[in-house]
Amino acid sequence: MTDVEIGKRLCTIRQVRGWTQERLSRIIFGEQTKICGWEKGRHSIHASEIALLALALCFSLDVFFRPGPFDIGACLLPMPPETEMPAAE
Repeated sequence: MTDVEIGKRLCTIRQVRGWTQERLSRIIFGEQTKICGWEKGRHSIHASEIALLALALCFSLDVFFRPGPFDIGACLLPMPPETEMPAAE
């Protein structure tokens, strides 16, 4: 799977969840520009980073990396009850 394909799938999941890149970056302690780079396929993502994203966005890595057409419905896992976001510094 290419960086572009991974990025498109990440972007789709984030958007379906209704999250902004900024919100996701605050949760995984990254930078919004890093999320943007991943989603556009400009930067490779490390296994530890994709694991954090899977935890934050509640998606199945098995389905995410399955070859062929992306099945967003099978990929998404139930989200836990929403907790309050920490205040931005």
